[in-house]
Amino acid sequence: MPVGFNIFICGFFLSISGLFNNTLKKAGIRTAVAAVYCILCAFFGLLEDIAIVPSVFINIGGFIIPLFACILIILKSRSVYPVLFAVVSGSCAYLFCEVFSSAVLVVTDNTVWVLGFITLAVSAVLCVDAKQALCSALLGFYFAEIIGYIDGILHNIPAYAALGSGSSFGVVATISSVTLLIHSLVRTVAGQYFRRTKPRHSS
Repeated sequence: MPVGFNIFICGFFLSISGLFNNTLKKAGIRTAVAAVYCILCAFFGLLEDIAIVPSVFINIGGFIIPLFACILIILKSRSVYPVLFAVVSGSCAYLFCEVFSSAVLVVTDNTVWVLGFITLAVSAVLCVDAKQALCSALLGFYFAEIIGYIDGILHNIPAYAALGSGSSFGVVATISSVTLLIHSLVRTVAGQYFRRTKPRHSS
């Protein structure tokens, strides 16, 4: 089974077991919603990819369902910040890989993981709201992949985009599963740091 499938299944069982209850509660996400999201992404991710154009493919479980979830988050929050932070995180991830690439960066099975972890980290730091961080990380990852595809085309390099498919499916599953935890950890550490550095006024 693909790595992404296994990660989503683990996320499903962690959700229904109650181990993620505190994290989900802080993010304002119901346990049932998280469990359904994981199981849908896991099984629909096994379906054959859909070809948009000959060199662009999308996966239902790795792209369409997460994208739909992000759209719902944006509409419910009535904020464009997740989109703005997604552009920032995706750009940072792509530029980081571009700098350390000897030529024009072509997104491969190895670089997608780097792109994913950078978008996750940037989103966890920038976003105050946990759901917005999740949305930003997912959209930022897709944005970085699309930039890589367009950049390859502009430089006449054979390129293809497999959004949410293959290794990308594993990255999406990882982002979906750990972003809320990382965000919670970052906020906890930041809160403790600012409390310690806050000047104390003597009475």
